[in-house]
Amino acid sequence: PGQDNLLFQAGNANFNLKNNVLDIKEVPYIAVCDAHIFPDKKNVIIDVDAVMRPLPNSKVICDSIGETHTLYNTTMQVLGRFKMEGNGMYDFYDQYKRKQSIYFYTITDDRKGKTMATAKVGDSALFYPGPRIAFKGDLHLYSLQTDLEYDGLIKPEHFLPLPKTDWIRYKMRINADSVILVHSTPRTDSKVELFSGFYLSNDSTHLVS
Repeated sequence: PGQDNLLFQAGNANFNLKNNVLDIKEVPYIAVCDAHIFPDKKNVIIDVDAVMRPLPNSKVICDSIGETHTLYNTTMQVLGRFKMEGNGMYDFYDQYKRKQSIYFYTITDDRKGKTMATAKVGDSALFYPGPRIAFKGDLHLYSLQTDLEYDGLIKPEHFLPLPKTDWIRYKMRINADSVILVHSTPRTDSKVELFSGFYLSNDSTHLVS
């Protein structure tokens, strides 16, 4: 009860009469929402009151039909056919197939039968959705969307003294295969509007950006 008829296949199982623990072997995967959770060593343990133990070192593929995203080294708690909680790693590849590994601190359901996950990128470990485009903030993964959703700050990087660049507030999905940033009114983290240009004063030969 309360698990929405959670079902999965298995090769065999042993039931311990002393502690009422069910040790299930050869479980290919567990279907939760639109994801498949692959237990480590295909082993699942059910405790008293039909409570499934957390699944460390598991793998999550979502959605199960299109296999849009794969999360690995996950620790998942299956709470029902349409409910789960966990965390794990995800490999992001940019347009040049360079890999960046991201820790998603929450992998869960969206209460509508779909899988979602959230990661937080801080100052100490910047993330690059594209060449010389830094990002920090929240990353959102949705099972039916190929691209990640960015909610935070981006900063174009270059090695020239001018023009200077600043962090810009940004909330949008970015296509990793073709990074194009669209922003009509860029603002800083403190919501100050940013402008870009070169200015030359009559009383000086110095450029100001």
